Amino acid sequence: ANMLAAYYSKGADSGQMFSGLKISKDADFRKHLNKYDVLHIDIQWFLANCEDADKVVSLFEDARRFQIELGCDENKTMVIPNGVNYQKFEGIRQKENQDPYINVGAVLRVTPIKDVKTMIYAFFELASRMPNVRLHIMGGVDDEDYAKECYALVEQLQLKNLIFTGSVDVV
Repeated sequence: ANMLAAYYSKGADSGQMFSGLKISKDADFRKHLNKYDVLHIDIQWFLANCEDADKVVSLFEDARRFQIELGCDENKTMVIPNGVNYQKFEGIRQKENQDPYINVGAVLRVTPIKDVKTMIYAFFELASRMPNVRLHIMGGVDDEDYAKECYALVEQLQLKNLIFTGSVDVV
């Protein structure tokens, strides 16, 4: 999160911080560098001050327990599930041993609020260090123009191991 804030924020001059990374050589690297007003929320500070909150909401039970462990009052915590029925996937067979790829999946809507482009750039960095990794971006498109920008970025970065699956039924 700090790296993302440093990259986008007008309040920083972080070109030198990224200069040693492969991503800094990309043609679009400077396009968004330090161009935006960024609101950076420090989750640790938030949790440390949760005594002032009326409710502390988590997406899953383990996160709620972690918040309690960090000091949140158990009576203030609650879970609103994130909508993915993970039990639906318990019966999926394990991948074959001869598959050399490490598969990573992201279930999301392709929309600017999900910042898929940053995920693509991050995967670009990972794939440059680990060529046997594959990213599956699973989910529908909410913004057709943004999706086209994401597809073009994947093509520009020549990421052959990034797959957009389209909509998936995970609920």
